[in-house]
Amino acid sequence: MSHLTIRPFNPIDQEYKAIVAIHNAVWFDDLSYVEAYKFQDRKRDPKHLFQRLVVELNGRIVAYGIYCETWWSPRPGKFYTNLLVHPDYQCQGIGEFFYREVFSILQQQPTFNMLTASTREDKKNAVNFLTRRGFEQVMRFPISELDVPAFDPNTVNTNIKQLNGTHIQLKTIAELREQDPDWLRKTWELE
Repeated sequence: MSHLTIRPFNPIDQEYKAIVAIHNAVWFDDLSYVEAYKFQDRKRDPKHLFQRLVVELNGRIVAYGIYCETWWSPRPGKFYTNLLVHPDYQCQGIGEFFYREVFSILQQQPTFNMLTASTREDKKNAVNFLTRRGFEQVMRFPISELDVPAFDPNTVNTNIKQLNGTHIQLKTIAELREQDPDWLRKTWELE
């Protein structure tokens, strides 16, 4: 008989490796690394609530997720959650198990009034999971990719020449850093 448990993530190499393996199995076209997760954890602002949880099936980590305050879109009572379940264990109730636990935890927050989540439209099971729980799509983030072997730099050079005589300038990050003390904030606003 299967036994599911949920607990806080333990930031040790073994658990980082386990969650990165899940990430890479789910997002095989957007791989990550242990070092990237550790870096994100080191730079995270501790004044904002953030909790990573792992879900174990018979003692093995098969999913992990987070809940946190939406520091990127601050509003009292607004939280975000996300879950990745290893493809071998999807559609077995793990998402529901995680969601119930996180919802229960967040209901203890005195200002909790909004829960947000995200997924990709090609993850149909995840989209359906969120829709069945009342989530609605309110934002969309298209992804652009460059086919490097097919890239023709001459088209870019032509476009850059068309900027001559306008007030638009293309600069490298290094140039911005030297010329504008507010470069980091301005770059962040572009995203």
